[in-house]
Amino acid sequence: MNKIVISTGTYSNGKYSVEAPGAGVKMTARNIRRDLLYQLDGRSLLR
Repeated sequence: MNKIVISTGTYSNGKYSVEAPGAGVKMTARNIRRDLLYQLDGRSLLR
């Protein structure tokens, strides 16, 4: 089971978490990093 916790001021308790079965720690971390970097201006997703 993979879980990511995001600290933010948007939610009343200050945290948002997502938990689901995944492809393993390294693959999940790589894809989360890719998705977060994609949110930056001027970045594009490589396919």
